[in-house]
Amino acid sequence: MALTVTKMIRTFQFSGIRLPDPNEAMSVDEVKASYSAQYPELATAAVVNDPEAVGDKLRYTFDRAIGSKGRSCGFRHAVKDWNTARSGLGSLRRRAKDDFRLAQDAVLAPILESHL
Repeated sequence: MALTVTKMIRTFQFSGIRLPDPNEAMSVDEVKASYSAQYPELATAAVVNDPEAVGDKLRYTFDRAIGSKGRSCGFRHAVKDWNTARSGLGSLRRRAKDDFRLAQDAVLAPILESHL
């Protein structure tokens, strides 16, 4: 019984995206660095485990070092900032109305007193 030796093709996976091997002469870290221009989160990613053999392919999986908490947190802060700005705008409107009423009273009071 003869054994057949076949070269396995490297593939890379990041966040469910399959990334082809750009150059088989590159190390895994060099591949990660080359793809980090397209996927900035890859810059801090790490290889999960040893490569996994899937059929005739050798799959490397990159895992994000930073979770998605920052994304949702940023949205929460944006909403909070919007609500703060909106409430600040409301207080500015109230202050402007009060200032207008004071000016109106200052102008109209002498006129009304002279007619009473």
